[in-house]
Amino acid sequence: MRAFVLALMLTVAPSAAAAELGEAHDFRLRTVEGSIMTLDDALAEGPIILDFWATWCAPCRIALPRWVELADRYAEHGVRLITVSQDDPRSQPKILPYLRSQGFEFPVLLDGDKQVGRRYRVTSLPTTFLIASDGTIVTHHVGYREGDEREVEADLRELLDLDPLEEESR
Repeated sequence: MRAFVLALMLTVAPSAAAAELGEAHDFRLRTVEGSIMTLDDALAEGPIILDFWATWCAPCRIALPRWVELADRYAEHGVRLITVSQDDPRSQPKILPYLRSQGFEFPVLLDGDKQVGRRYRVTSLPTTFLIASDGTIVTHHVGYREGDEREVEADLRELLDLDPLEEESR
């Protein structure tokens, strides 16, 4: 019986955490290029994959290309990747060279004081949220393991009211 209860708690935990977060908190942050972006403005264009990361985070460097591919695959539905760098002011100069070396062109917002990260309860990097265009947090992932992108993609397809993913096509 205890094993069943523990298994049930582990199964429910991610959904409960996402439901607990409910609505995404709007924020206003400077991009690495110097412009200002708000979440509400970004959501006006469609759903967002919001990824908190840092240049020094090895799992983040593995996850970022996966999120880029996912956002690109659904760009025709308005899906965009927006990232929030948790690099402190001393390591922020490494962001642009890293992005250029990887050929990345997504918006990178600077949260060096981690105020936005705290509002989103980011305790580990990477932490990734899928946010519907109405501001509802659909799901979130803490850390990155191979295959997390497939779970987010399934949630994204459901959000966009697209047919479920076919296992044999993956």
